[in-house]
Amino acid sequence: MTQLSTNPVGFEDHGIMMCAKSSTSKFDNNVEGFYANSDVKVLDGSKAKKTLDDGKNFSPSLVVAYHPQCPHCSTMVTDYKELAKEAKKQGVKVDIVSVNMSKTEGFEVDGYPTIRFYKSAGKFDEFDGNHRDLAGLKKFLKKEGVAIK
Repeated sequence: MTQLSTNPVGFEDHGIMMCAKSSTSKFDNNVEGFYANSDVKVLDGSKAKKTLDDGKNFSPSLVVAYHPQCPHCSTMVTDYKELAKEAKKQGVKVDIVSVNMSKTEGFEVDGYPTIRFYKSAGKFDEFDGNHRDLAGLKKFLKKEGVAIK
């Protein structure tokens, strides 16, 4: 059950602080993202929906939909980049993807950050863990059948 938090732009979903999309109307559009020049695959704009929902050249993907002005999104950047680096180094067959929602329309989420694992195009499981840190993300991937040591 979603409960309102004391954070003026946030809500708590499954015990995880998020910025409610409805309360982010004061966030700017077209803000530079967090994940350029890293091992995270950046899918902004129409590329996000086309790649993740339509299925051409699809690869299993862990996806974070975020807004650069969301304080909860910024806390996970270092761990998400590290996850992508480790997956690449170990040759794990999963894309670690970011979607900058300040540059993207038509990709529906309830709040930021939203983390999903896409097993196939348009089919995903939502992250339900309490920790958006490296260990929590690895645990979620392991549950989905993807092991990163």
